[in-house]
Parts: sequence; structure tokens; C-alpha cells
Amino acid sequence: MNLTITCGCGSAGKIRYTGLDQAWQCPDCGSAWQADQRSATRFAEFAAELRRIRLTVLLGVLLAVTSAAVLAVIQPGRILLVPIVLGGAAFLYRPRYRRRLAQVYQQLPQAVSPSKRS
Repeated sequence: MNLTITCGCGSAGKIRYTGLDQAWQCPDCGSAWQADQRSATRFAEFAAELRRIRLTVLLGVLLAVTSAAVLAVIQPGRILLVPIVLGGAAFLYRPRYRRRLAQVYQQLPQAVSPSKRS
């Protein structure tokens, strides 16, 4: 599995994770990141959580489109309400979605500067 690492300074690099302890050092600022089994497990959990979040959004959109189609068939005169309701739902859901993403991203392992390593 390839892991892409982005440093706090903006520099990025890739390492091939083989299950052994591996380290990546930023060529710009010198910060280091240690890849071990726990990191790979946390990365897999992170990817699974992102998939769950995306699936939730996809199911919500699918439900909205299905409801709009049913409404268009049953009461065609009210089809103009669909964009208003969908826009309102998106406006109300977006802060929750972004908060959830921020929580997931905060749980990612961070780079450690060489002076802070023990």
C-alpha cells in the first residue's frame, strides 16, 4: 500500500508501506513521520470513515431525487417546491457534514519534528 504524506509546510511525499517501521522526512523543513502498523491501521479506519460519510451523502441525494420523481408524478404542480426543499436541506446539512469531516481529519497522525522525537 502506498501512503501519501503531506507535511505541515505543504511539502508532500509517498512511501510504500510494507509492514515494517518506515520513516519519511520532509525535504523542506526536516519534520519526520513514522509509518508503523498502528499508522496503517489508523489510515484504514480513516478511509473507512470517509467512505461512510460519502455513502451517507450519496444515500441522502438518492432519497431526495427519488422523492422528487415521485412528487413530479403524483402532483406535477408542486414540482417547483423541490429545488427549494433540496436547497434548504443542503443548507442545513452542510455544517454537520463539514464538522464530521473535520473531526475525522483531526484524528490523522501528524508529522513530528526531529527535535520533539524521543
